[in-house]
Amino acid sequence: MKSAIKKAVIVVSCVCLSACTTLQTVAIAKDDATTQRPKLAEKEDITVVLATGEQIALRVTQSDQEYLSGLSGPSSEPRRIAWSEVVRVDQRVPDALKSTLLVLGVLVAIGVAAGYMVGKHLARNLAF
Repeated sequence: MKSAIKKAVIVVSCVCLSACTTLQTVAIAKDDATTQRPKLAEKEDITVVLATGEQIALRVTQSDQEYLSGLSGPSSEPRRIAWSEVVRVDQRVPDALKSTLLVLGVLVAIGVAAGYMVGKHLARNLAF
């Protein structure tokens, strides 16, 4: 019984450590680019699509009115990209609904497992 509880705790911990996220795409129109820029946090991982079609995976270091700066590639090469060249920004954001459903699902699974273990223990002790 203790090993089943340990396994359940490990599984729940792994599931909780993996965040429920959704890919949010923000298209940036050239005529009103300043109001459409996404809020980017420092050290956030994003994908930037340029007007040339080039896609750049970037870890944000700074974002201001004119430029988006970050580290790109396995060597963490510093990049500075003008917002006027950016067509689209893809970023992962937490999804509250998915997270809530995940937590509820985990709780139901734990309840079912606990009920099964208790029932199995009672059946073994009550057997004649």
